[in-house]
Amino acid sequence: MLMRRRRPPNQSRSVHFSSSPSSSSSSRINIRLVSINDVYEIDKNLPKLQTFLTQLTPKPDAVLLCGDFLSPSTLSSIDCGRGMVATLRTVGITHVSLGNHEQDLQFDSLRQRLIDLSAPLLTGSQQQPPSQPQLPLIQIVNSNMQHNLPSQAQWMSTVTQPYSIVKSRCGKVKLALIGLLSDEPGIFPDDTFKSVPIQNVLESYQERYNELLLPGTNNNNNNNNSSSSSNVTTSAADWIVPMTHQSMARDRELARFMLSLHKSSIFCGGPALILGGHEHEPYHEIVTTPNGQDDNDDPTSMVHIFKSGMDANAARVIDLTFEAEITSTKSTSTTTTTTKASTRPKLVHVQNELVELKQFEPSPIAQQVVNKHMSVIQSLDQEVIVDVNAIIPILPTEFVLSSKRTRYQQTTVGSILCQMIKEQYEGHCDVAMINGATIKGDAIYPNNTISYADLKKELPFPTKMVLVPISCRDLYDAIVYSRTNIEEGTDTTLSHPPRRGYLQLDYEMADGRWEDLALRNDDELRVALPRNLLNGFCKIRPLMDVGKRLKEQGIFPGPDDFVPAIDVIVRHSCKNRWYQLVGDKPFTYFDLNDDGVLDRDEVQTMLTELLGYKPMDFVVDDMIASIDRDGNGVIDQGEFSFVLAQIERDHGRFWGG
Repeated sequence: MLMRRRRPPNQSRSVHFSSSPSSSSSSRINIRLVSINDVYEIDKNLPKLQTFLTQLTPKPDAVLLCGDFLSPSTLSSIDCGRGMVATLRTVGITHVSLGNHEQDLQFDSLRQRLIDLSAPLLTGSQQQPPSQPQLPLIQIVNSNMQHNLPSQAQWMSTVTQPYSIVKSRCGKVKLALIGLLSDEPGIFPDDTFKSVPIQNVLESYQERYNELLLPGTNNNNNNNNSSSSSNVTTSAADWIVPMTHQSMARDRELARFMLSLHKSSIFCGGPALILGGHEHEPYHEIVTTPNGQDDNDDPTSMVHIFKSGMDANAARVIDLTFEAEITSTKSTSTTTTTTKASTRPKLVHVQNELVELKQFEPSPIAQQVVNKHMSVIQSLDQEVIVDVNAIIPILPTEFVLSSKRTRYQQTTVGSILCQMIKEQYEGHCDVAMINGATIKGDAIYPNNTISYADLKKELPFPTKMVLVPISCRDLYDAIVYSRTNIEEGTDTTLSHPPRRGYLQLDYEMADGRWEDLALRNDDELRVALPRNLLNGFCKIRPLMDVGKRLKEQGIFPGPDDFVPAIDVIVRHSCKNRWYQLVGDKPFTYFDLNDDGVLDRDEVQTMLTELLGYKPMDFVVDDMIASIDRDGNGVIDQGEFSFVLAQIERDHGRFWGG
């Protein structure tokens, strides 16, 4: 059995390994890496990271971001990661690997953001083609999603790379970075990255290990008057460093595999490293063999696992010192013999430091980029998306709009958001529900309204809503299970433990009416809920059983058969706003140019008159999209009439109409 030792995360740690005795001379070569992971907000620490990198001496050879950067955040849910890409290009990131939240974006948006991220930085005249091929500004390392790509994902083979070589300044040491995304069951719908197969992490590591490290030997002997004899090791790289995005348990499993693989092969170059993401806390663990010691003479007996925490609160600086053999030449009166080392450079010194970035001032250049993109968020404060009085005209006097303790109890924010989702399905939905862990705001709204910015905080994740048939008995059992079962890993000493899966129900169902479901048994209801609950997220057993049956019946929702919860809510809000806009006015009142449709300018004029200010472009676009049933970008009279009839019907439930 292997042993693990965990280092205090904020402690600078230097480990020295003695190299084996050698009669030949050697030189020390350094490579410096800086690593961060799981960066969701562009305005917290990225401008400080640029300042830190500018002041760092010597400069890093690579600056790595190990997954989760395009989602989720309030900004990325609006701009699909454009602000993050611009900021990462500015601060000096050189390599990224993919995390599980990169798949939150629609596939086309993901492709475009990764293209934007890696596009070469143009200098001088952009009209002239470069005389030399330009390297990507940021290299996207993706090692275990390169095989069996579906047609819609063929671009991955060109936009991302199976590995990236980082060379020492002198060029004598080649370090290969590989990117390994978690293949853990349940992380992704259908255990794929938006239909892209995720190769087993261990298999992928071995494949890259064989490809990059196993050498070919070139023996060249010339029996001339002046001869040379060389025994030269050739391989694509001298070292491999995985950039992983998986749990610590899986990183430890990878570390154990690396140890066994290195022991069973010719690899004898020193300890190994894993630079990881996915965890939001800093880690430094050493995985070693049972008899391994930190100063062991056998340096292949340990693997360092480094993680830096989230949002670039700290950056991990890792200094690697290699020992490389120096070519020696011997001459006699008749021959000259040149001997080159047959072994690759050895890693003899590992030093790391976790540097807190709060001590640094933001870089003015990076801050300017951040401010430009964050201005979108700041302008959202005035855009009311959820107005409870427009949804539930007759409220109890004691009603308080709150998202406090969604993992412990039914909340009013939970019930209102679910009610909006239910109504947006236009009469095709009987019940809507969301698990409590999805709602993140932890806030009280005294005016019973929620702005667009607040809504993004409440629902920072995509929350992929699907509509499926569920029997009343199964639905009842799922609600009870979600509110009573103690999840694995929860503190059982608490009188009221939190539950990630605590099901928040729509307003009509929340007020005790769900208990009547037990009397209806096999009656079938149409239920809107997050797709991942059917795949086992939060481990609500009755919903997992429903998901299994739906798969057996061949009616389980496909990977693209969903709508993000926040999109459903925004569209419902837009329909309510249409009701406010229109009142009893006819279509012709708003058709200013009498062309039979309402275009973007006309809708913006309508909104400006209602709101008292000119709304942002995305608000106008959302208004049009909410009722543009044929998707042609304008509203015709049929679409106009349809939405008014729909609103009347929805409000009629509460007004008795």
